[in-house]
Parts: sequence; structure tokens; C-alpha cells
Amino acid sequence: MKKHLRKINSGIASIALAPVALIAASPAFSALPTIQPPAGGSIGGGTTQEGDILGLIGAYLKLGFTILGLILAVAAFLYVVIASMQRYRDYTKGTIQLGDLKEHVIVSVIILTLVIAMVNYSVQTLA
Repeated sequence: MKKHLRKINSGIASIALAPVALIAASPAFSALPTIQPPAGGSIGGGTTQEGDILGLIGAYLKLGFTILGLILAVAAFLYVVIASMQRYRDYTKGTIQLGDLKEHVIVSVIILTLVIAMVNYSVQTLA
């Protein structure tokens, strides 16, 4: 008798779960959200069209390269400032001359100017 009830219960359970299995196996018809393109446009200066995945990838790559260039410019600026402070400390200790300090500051300004110019050129080239 117990075996017979188990078979009935398993049959009822499989019948009850059949609609759940059918619903889970059916395709979902939901719409995916649209991705907002970056404000700068895509590579080449064009605007990104709705649903253009390659244009979105190009726009985000352009934005990523711009941010990477700015991070490198900030790193160069911090490196130059720290080195200049160390040179000034050496000057106050008397281990280097004033001419050496001036030379270091002038070269540092030239290096920073070139780094900023290169970042600006790379951003304009991608546009």
C-alpha cells in the first residue's frame, strides 16, 4: 500500500511540476536595457548610433585611453614634484649648487609640457 501511495505522490508531483518546467524552458521575451554611449563620441569623431555595439566599444576605448593618458600625466607631474623637492632639500643642505637646482626645475617644466602636449595630441588623434 505504501509503495502504491509513493507512486501516486510522485506522479502528482511530476504533473504539478510540468507547467513550471515548460515555463522555465520557454524563451524569455524581455528587452535588454540600452547602453548609454559616452559623451565624447566614438573613435573618428562620429556619434554612436542606437544599438551599434562596435561603436560603443570604440567610444569606451577612446574614453579609457583618455583617462589612461591623464593618469600618466598626473604620475609624471607627481614624479617631477617629488624630485624637485628632493633637489631643493639637497640645495638647503648645501650638497648641490643653485645652478643645479635651476637646471632641474627648467628640465622638469619642459618634461611636463611635453607630457601634456603628448596627451593632448593623443586625445585629438582619437577624435
